[in-house]
Amino acid sequence: MGGAVKAIGQSKRGGGDRSSRPAQLQARENEQKALALWLKGATFEQVAAAGFGIATASGAWRAVRRALVRIPKKEADQAREAQLARLQALRLLLWNHAASDPIKRLRR
Repeated sequence: MGGAVKAIGQSKRGGGDRSSRPAQLQARENEQKALALWLKGATFEQVAAAGFGIATASGAWRAVRRALVRIPKKEADQAREAQLARLQALRLLLWNHAASDPIKRLRR
């Protein structure tokens, strides 16, 4: 049984025992770090590349979602509002850039 699970909570890929209390605490800490980066405007790819145990952008997305669920509703709502404001500012920037495109103006 080369790829079999060795013990409860131990993955096939050799990730160790993820059900131990220290592993759970480390996972929660990593989720909080992921959330903090995301709140500062990092993409999920950037969060994953930050090097604290999250390997992929989808893993970063899941970590941020788990962290948001664990914080009080008021703080989670503030985090979502901040993200919405960043997205709206980006949309406005892109819209203004598209409207000022010199090639687009020449085609009129």
